[in-house]
Amino acid sequence: MELRVPKKILRLRSVTADARTRGAITLAAERELAWQRSGGDLARQLGRRLSEQQGSYPSVQMMAKELNMSPRTLLRKLKQEGTTYQRLLDNASKDVAEWYLLRTRMHIKGIADRLGYVDASNFSRAFHRWFGEAPGKFRNDQRKSRGRS
Repeated sequence: MELRVPKKILRLRSVTADARTRGAITLAAERELAWQRSGGDLARQLGRRLSEQQGSYPSVQMMAKELNMSPRTLLRKLKQEGTTYQRLLDNASKDVAEWYLLRTRMHIKGIADRLGYVDASNFSRAFHRWFGEAPGKFRNDQRKSRGRS
């Protein structure tokens, strides 16, 4: 077996000769390896990352850059897994909203602010879509049911 490389290619400087570039490539490779070793699919991986953000959610462009892929590739891979980036954002917001309502005394407006909603009414509409009731009613009902247990 033989590999032939043109001389003009051999004269080119290697991209890994520069320490900064080598470091960036190494970091990207380590992230990719960690992701692959986690055994998680992309949607679950992103869902976990988004839940950890607690309201300051990155755009699809920012997330794709962090994962060293194009936004289009990220969206395509999510579609193959049967989800969308927006659905992952909604699920993360839903989980964080539920946590704040059940584990803090924070006002609805404060939770809406934390989750990045413009106002409490937008948050309340989203919450009603997720849980079928208003956030205040959800909080009260959950507290009552826990008090009886």
